[in-house]
Amino acid sequence: MEPNDQTDREAWLKIFNADEAKREIKERAMQLASKVLLGVDLSESLAEDGTMSYQLNRPIGGHGKTFVDIIYCDKSLRVIRGQFNTVYVLSKVPTAYLT
Repeated sequence: MEPNDQTDREAWLKIFNADEAKREIKERAMQLASKVLLGVDLSESLAEDGTMSYQLNRPIGGHGKTFVDIIYCDKSLRVIRGQFNTVYVLSKVPTAYLT
């Protein structure tokens, strides 16, 4: 994950670079459940450029049972097909609509 531009970097850091001690019990419980159930490897801190990475070692549905094929992808549109031939069209929402 990474911030989409420099204008929201301060908000990004406030949310994702929070001190471990300041995290609420609910958030810590969700992280523990993610580690136990999905085998999630979480980053302990953000990289210099504000990026964060994680890995699911035990994906939901098991290996080879759940997948998506990316049919088309550009900066504003993504078309994917799921394992049951369901087609999803995702469009990026302009930030003007989010306020």
